[in-house]
Amino acid sequence: MKDREKDAFADMSYEDYLHWLPMLDWFYDYADDGVAYNRGREQVLSYKKLAQKNGPKWVEAFEAQQAKRYAKKDETLR
Repeated sequence: MKDREKDAFADMSYEDYLHWLPMLDWFYDYADDGVAYNRGREQVLSYKKLAQKNGPKWVEAFEAQQAKRYAKKDETLR
């Protein structure tokens, strides 16, 4: 699985990145299952690393999606 992820990332365009970014398991930290938690965490970290590798535009997109995740979390607490 890791090799396929690396291959997918190698050819990922910015448009593809934007498409898949909202579909990440942003709420992995709510998982009761350790496997689901680790898989979600690794997924998010992989996209963060990809953004850092590809420059400010990608990092900005990652951070914007991450901010949406935390905004939704805050709304559920009210």
